[in-house]
Amino acid sequence: MANLKTLRDRIKSIKATQKITGAMKMVAASRFRQNQDLLTKTTPYTQKFQSMIFPILADRQDLDSLPYLLTGNDGPHLVVIVTSNRGLCGGFNSAIIRRTLSVVPQFQDFKILNVGRKSRKSMEQNFKDYLISIPEEINSKIDEKQGKLAAAEEISGIIFELLEAKIIGAVTIVHSVFKNALVQKIVETPLVPFSCGSYESKDSYLFEPNQKELLPEILKQNLTMQIYQILLETAVCEQAARMTAMDSATRNARDMIKKLELNYNRTRQAQITKELIEVISGAEAFSS
Repeated sequence: MANLKTLRDRIKSIKATQKITGAMKMVAASRFRQNQDLLTKTTPYTQKFQSMIFPILADRQDLDSLPYLLTGNDGPHLVVIVTSNRGLCGGFNSAIIRRTLSVVPQFQDFKILNVGRKSRKSMEQNFKDYLISIPEEINSKIDEKQGKLAAAEEISGIIFELLEAKIIGAVTIVHSVFKNALVQKIVETPLVPFSCGSYESKDSYLFEPNQKELLPEILKQNLTMQIYQILLETAVCEQAARMTAMDSATRNARDMIKKLELNYNRTRQAQITKELIEVISGAEAFSS
């Protein structure tokens, strides 16, 4: 049975941990609300921006060739994995890594673009010869409050350069989608070629500049906005997962403290009882 000093030290240590996990939960909740508000404001803009492409594609007589972002190439398939830069968020990152490991075998020829520090080690172990590195500054910008758009622009620029150089032929991104504070879904979203479906324009449009100049630029901006939206979703999901994980850790610490305090009181009572028995036994022996 543990002595009283050991139990006191353990209780003190767990109480300190409980304060840390409780504070981390509050910080995660604050960042969750901030990122969720930004995501809510950005989503309508992203959807409206994407809809601007459809009228141009409905009338293609001015397009003698289509951009790479619309058609893709014959090169390897690029799989982009987006995780967080920090841990302590439960199984959030490991779920994305497992999904990526299950997606990659679908392609005979592929490349991996890793976004987020927490998946770097796993990707290097499994796909060292297929990995395309991004500058570390991009990962740093993702954690900044106003840096996600700049990071999305740099990532989309890297993808566009790879397409132009015919190093890759198509792009799929594996990321998390926010459902609610307790549920984050992992999905694969095709970025290149751009999926335009069977849209038919019901209105007549005038384009300035002409479609040939306008379409590539809009496709580039749309790629940036799609990646920006995904980075925001990832940030929201990360904070939601961390909030849940820290709440669970705080409750577990509270339960452990209760058990240790009960054990401490029992040990203390047993020690007092033992001392009383020794005193009584000594007194009886002395009196006899």
